[in-house]
Amino acid sequence: MKRREFLNIGLLTLGGVLVGRNFAFADALTETQEVFRRADPVSSYDMIINGAGLCGFFIALEAVKKGLKVLIVDKRTSPGFDIAAKRKLWLSAEGLEEWDKSLLDLFFPTDEQEESLNNTLESPRKSRSGNELLLFAGSIKKGMLRSLLVNQVDVLLMNDVCGILTNDRSETSGVLVASKHGVFSIPCRSFVDATDGVLFTRELFAQKYQIREAGFVLEMDSVHKNSLGKLHLSGLNLLNDTVSVHAGKKDKDQYFVEYRFATEDNDLSHIEQRARLLSAMVSKQIREADPAFSKARTRYAALECSLNIEGEIDSRKIGIKNYYYMENSSEFYTCKTVCGIKEQAKSLVEKIEKSPDMNSVSQVYYIGGKAECNVVPECYKENGFMTPLSPFPVDILKLDKHKTVLLVAGAGTAGAMAALSASQKQIQTVVVEYFNELGGTKTVAGVNGYYRGYQEHKFIKELEQKIKTVAAETNLVTTLPRSYYYLQSLLEHKCKIINGAILCAAEVDKTKLKSVTVCQNGRLYKILAELTIDATGDGDVAYFAGENYSVGDSRMGITQNYSHWDIPFKPKIKDYNRDYDIINNCEILETQRGLYLSHYESHFYDFYPMLAIRESRRINAVYNLSTRDIISDTCYEDTIAQARSDYDPHYFSSSESSRCGFMLPHFDNMSMVNIPYRSIVPRKIDGLLLSGKSIGQSYKALQFTRMSADITVLGYVTGMLAAQILKKKCNVRELDVTPVQKELIASSYLPADATVARKVDLQDIVDKLSTGDETVLFKCCMQEKKQILPLLQAAFEKRPEIFLAKALAWFGDTSGSNYIIDELKTLYRQEQQEGHASSYFEKYDDKLLYWQINKDIALLGMMPATEDGNEMINYILEETKSGGEMVVSDDAYTKGRIDLQLIPYYNRIVNLCFYLERNPDVKFIENLEKLMDDPNIKGYKTSEYNQTRWRIYGANLELLLAVAAIRCGSMKGTECLISYLEDIHSNFRYFSRNELCSVYGKDGGYDRAAWRKLVKDKKSLKVSPLKKSIEV
Repeated sequence: MKRREFLNIGLLTLGGVLVGRNFAFADALTETQEVFRRADPVSSYDMIINGAGLCGFFIALEAVKKGLKVLIVDKRTSPGFDIAAKRKLWLSAEGLEEWDKSLLDLFFPTDEQEESLNNTLESPRKSRSGNELLLFAGSIKKGMLRSLLVNQVDVLLMNDVCGILTNDRSETSGVLVASKHGVFSIPCRSFVDATDGVLFTRELFAQKYQIREAGFVLEMDSVHKNSLGKLHLSGLNLLNDTVSVHAGKKDKDQYFVEYRFATEDNDLSHIEQRARLLSAMVSKQIREADPAFSKARTRYAALECSLNIEGEIDSRKIGIKNYYYMENSSEFYTCKTVCGIKEQAKSLVEKIEKSPDMNSVSQVYYIGGKAECNVVPECYKENGFMTPLSPFPVDILKLDKHKTVLLVAGAGTAGAMAALSASQKQIQTVVVEYFNELGGTKTVAGVNGYYRGYQEHKFIKELEQKIKTVAAETNLVTTLPRSYYYLQSLLEHKCKIINGAILCAAEVDKTKLKSVTVCQNGRLYKILAELTIDATGDGDVAYFAGENYSVGDSRMGITQNYSHWDIPFKPKIKDYNRDYDIINNCEILETQRGLYLSHYESHFYDFYPMLAIRESRRINAVYNLSTRDIISDTCYEDTIAQARSDYDPHYFSSSESSRCGFMLPHFDNMSMVNIPYRSIVPRKIDGLLLSGKSIGQSYKALQFTRMSADITVLGYVTGMLAAQILKKKCNVRELDVTPVQKELIASSYLPADATVARKVDLQDIVDKLSTGDETVLFKCCMQEKKQILPLLQAAFEKRPEIFLAKALAWFGDTSGSNYIIDELKTLYRQEQQEGHASSYFEKYDDKLLYWQINKDIALLGMMPATEDGNEMINYILEETKSGGEMVVSDDAYTKGRIDLQLIPYYNRIVNLCFYLERNPDVKFIENLEKLMDDPNIKGYKTSEYNQTRWRIYGANLELLLAVAAIRCGSMKGTECLISYLEDIHSNFRYFSRNELCSVYGKDGGYDRAAWRKLVKDKKSLKVSPLKKSIEV
């Protein structure tokens, strides 16, 4: 059966069964290739659906059957919120006989069975326990997303609908969506609200309603087998003083406990916070309630509450045509109610006709108001890829304003602690967080432990002891004790927490941050704070305020691999934390791509809701920390915190210091990194402090400061500094940090000598190199050229030595080139005699012969070419091949590291490219092109999402070879770069275009045809050496 035929059949089915564990991208991800390419601001969607729960899901599938072009939007990171996010992972079997194979495939994919350890379950598909059918949350999320995509429904996650656009006839003509990337309009001809409780419609049209009660689900293990349906728990103000108990699918000792409680108001943040405070009490008391729970542990919890809403919607007050809604009022799901939702969706879609007319825009409706709108849509593109979104100016909306003294943006690793320390100092603080759980990467991304970082820091030890105490007292385990402690502590210190909110814009008056715009459950409003801390991890507030920033390395913008953690349940091996790809989460399409890939790759049981992004924006600060500072052990008079890590880039790194072997992955400087106050102060924006990993620092420096222990401490210190600024009523640039430093030193949170600046003895470094001390070579190379080069030249003239020659080469001086060439010849002859194994697995050991050769190749590339140097490099190039196929690790953890599964000669080829780019010559073309044709090297461009995970490093190598070739004058390199203008990775498209522009001196954009015409018109291609500054 042909692929297209299968997709057509997919229009009639759900297809969830086909998403297997670690499902092959070659088979699955091609299905997402057309996402967003079917729509643009001109053509518009026939229907946009708000909410990807069961209602929105079935409406979307019915609409595409009717031939409608559909977009479904959800503020969450996954579809299926009414089952998966609320963790109601059971269905009554009533009505099972009405289910067809497609529903069974969606809810119970056969491939999930290998993950279930519960051998007591019965048919259908080993999912039944008594009268209940048990579910995996991961299966629901994976199956629903794939079913939408395979049926050609566009899916936009992490976006919240916050407005409706209409024409002068009051007909729907589009929607507004808010995301971490901004506020955008998307054109459409009809709109369906399928949000939880249809809350968006209730709020938009000021309908009266009341959330009467809420429900919350805890997942427990170590529970003895029991037949309890209800359990009595008194004194907790639960409805009827009872909890309901449901068996789990994962294992026999897994059970779900649901409790309900009366709500005081409609504030969803308050409701979610109360549910989590109750969770600790339920978890603690349930052990005493029944012997079956005597050893029970609460290991996970729902992401959001179930809501019981009173109040009928008066459709007469909905003054917009082609506006529809569908309410799911089911509190308890049965197979019959699922069929009912499906039929209700079908009936709704039957009312909607496809309109050929494109609607203009004259008004925008938003919660709390209505405004005239004459905004002309502009197609929003990201490095050549078109989106259906158009930037929308929120300043035309009259939004509510809320004032506070301090705003903390983000309650993750840094933000929660920043809010806590400021609140402890009696500063009125508001913290805004996207998730309902606090703690960021360490909780909602599942990275609960510490890999590196200064774990012996007194504050970290105190914090971890408090979290352990919470765990012991409440029986909460995994990430739950941490998020509970953060919540309890912030509320105890009267910090206001706003959950479920998206920061989407900022207002600046000259250079002063005036306000931050927030979207919370579809409502836009502004927060006006005297001071704001950007602890988003991505520098979102600083970005919206207009501060300059950098992402990734200086040339390609490439960042570290991102990962997405499965939720582990009695894992036999550590296979739940895997790297999937490299994405730039500052871009909309890249973020969506990351979410899609994670759903396809993740386990059926479940996976955490947050992508573990290791690297994002680095905001330009008054002082940007660099590798030079780190290697020189620099101390500052305004040091406020420290960090401790080895160099862990989750990438091979094409930078000079890595290619020359000074800073290979897991290089350890064996010292603390000092962070100055100036690095958390934005360069030009006032009223703002930075915290977390987005502070002012270089791409290389970030690898030493990004560990969670250090970011936690930095967050806490940032809150202290914010309190001092507010009490002194001074500008962020005017703050005297001495009082805070004294407090930190007195608390043993900062060593006193970290604030004492000291100079590096350059002559001592040179003297040690002269005596053959290689340990100071990297430190030497990290010094200012104008200061140390004369000392090196004088020392080499007096006493030529190989390490002095290498230091000179780093600074572009050819005086010692022959020493390096001679060493390279000797080393390479030795490798030819010993060989290089086809099973070589990259461990980045710079003492290996393989890396000794690589280092010398790169050092020769740091200086102008010599005839002998070119001859030797060309000889090595001629002898170099891929070495064989990608070498796969046999270790469970490293097997998930895409940056370590490489072909045997990967880094040799990278270093040859490093040399050839800087010293191009037509004599290299023949051997370069031969290498480009190696079957283990070519053909890694990915334009249809297929096998992205295991192709990205092959693609990166292919690109580097193409760039080296084009700079040597090769047309083969040109054609390769042109083809990569349509690669799915934004970084690769950006890099290919920039390199083509650099060599050809013209710009064909991302248009392959335009570039081919430019190339055809150019009769010959001259060599074009790379000119770039050293990245520190």
